[in-house]
Amino acid sequence: MRFNTHLDERGKYTQEIIEDIFASRNIAHPKTFMNPTKRHLLPLDSLPNVDKAYRTIFDGIAKGKRFTVLFDCDLDGVSSGTIITRYLRQFGANINTVINPKKLHGVHDINALRDCEILIIVDSLDGTIKNYRELKDLGIEIIVMDHHAVDPKIPYDDVVTLVTSQTTYKNHELSGAGVVWKCCKYFDSQQGTDYADAYVDLAACGLVGDMVSMAVMENRYIVKQGINNLNNLAVKKILKSYEFNATAISFSVAPMINASMRVNYNQYAMEAFLCDDPKQMRGLMKALRSGRELQDEEVKRVLPDIIKQCEAQIDRKMITIIFKSEYGISGLIGNKLLPIYKRPILVLQAEKDFYHGSMRAVGTDDFRKLLNDSGLAKAEGHELASGITVEKENLKALRDYVENNFVIEVGEITVDADMQLSMEDLSLDLYDEIHKLDMVSGSGFAPITAYVDGITNYDISTLSNGKHLVITPAGDNVQFVYWNKGDLEEEYLDHSIYGDELRLVGTISKSFYPHTMTQIVIRELEAVA
Repeated sequence: MRFNTHLDERGKYTQEIIEDIFASRNIAHPKTFMNPTKRHLLPLDSLPNVDKAYRTIFDGIAKGKRFTVLFDCDLDGVSSGTIITRYLRQFGANINTVINPKKLHGVHDINALRDCEILIIVDSLDGTIKNYRELKDLGIEIIVMDHHAVDPKIPYDDVVTLVTSQTTYKNHELSGAGVVWKCCKYFDSQQGTDYADAYVDLAACGLVGDMVSMAVMENRYIVKQGINNLNNLAVKKILKSYEFNATAISFSVAPMINASMRVNYNQYAMEAFLCDDPKQMRGLMKALRSGRELQDEEVKRVLPDIIKQCEAQIDRKMITIIFKSEYGISGLIGNKLLPIYKRPILVLQAEKDFYHGSMRAVGTDDFRKLLNDSGLAKAEGHELASGITVEKENLKALRDYVENNFVIEVGEITVDADMQLSMEDLSLDLYDEIHKLDMVSGSGFAPITAYVDGITNYDISTLSNGKHLVITPAGDNVQFVYWNKGDLEEEYLDHSIYGDELRLVGTISKSFYPHTMTQIVIRELEAVA
């Protein structure tokens, strides 16, 4: 493994390090970047069809019409549905809420939606308008608030009011929750109210959870406002005593909600985000934690065979996994495998004549396009993380197509870091400055990483009953934690005994116990004899 760092000088003062980080990331105006303001919000009326949606909704409220909100099945979808439901209930709207089972997107159960007059679908645009036409024929008005790619050949405007960030809107990185929150801000501007601001924490959850770019100033503004205005009881309960920031959303809130979808506990997630009763919330949190445990147990069960399949394909440009499970864990498995094997991965399950599952990729800007261009598979979702369907008889041809058409370097792994630090550089002052940068981080502005080497005198232990590996250098007020790598304890005890040097890349954070300790969460680790 070869580590690259953008900053090679050591012993720098904290402010010099921060200035160099901004320079290495091509941020010309750090003060503006770190302090987004309301002026970075694009005009509310620039969302296409937002006024039409407003008139339909508030005319419906005035006439006492029955509403249904259809939630999508991830953190962005649950956040989106919660925002619009809570917001419209402020005006007395009669709203029923529905969420699809498992990880199904769009309209799947027409019968569940029949008993409404206005249907609001959030974060989940159907790839055809067949179901929309059927609902329209029932006399139901349909509003879709979404951020997924829009096929210009499909006449959505004939059957639905589509409010999207993907056509004429200038920020294509605005997620579903961002679109819904801005719709509510527009409604406030028309009603003379300010209800939407109470739900900006949920907009932040959706934006970070859906991994949209945090280099876009509008997104940075919404997320920063959300972090400073946490209101949702479910998010508070998931976080417990942890600080609400982008890292907490990515590593606490999103995994909890997404796990519930994988084991078909969708209803609990939706109800939790809509709940304000602390007593009821206790039961919902228990259910969500149970769902997370079910997911983890299932991953543990299937992973050994999956790793064998990966190792047998180590010389291929794309790894293809086929496994069996009653739970929707293919995307999670892909996320776990990608940083290990650093090449595109298909994680598939068989169903009749097809394989269905998830794609995760690196080494290109749009692996989804490559798959679709093959004519052998259908990939829907994001460019590097999508669902995929392929006929069983086409799988071998698809693998050959990727092998012949995808250019990727498979060899020595290079890990980039923002800075190279000595043990003496790891101060609480540095943590405080890094913390300011990482409050609003994610895709497009990744958390700040540090490369540290020369670690030779250290103790090895674990946390959470052996789940996490802990490396504690002797005499230093710093701790290195490798989450979910407790199984490496014996190997690194041997390295400690022999005094082998450790080198690592990780993100700087503050340990909760003790509070005076600087902590680095390890992303890459190696020992050198």
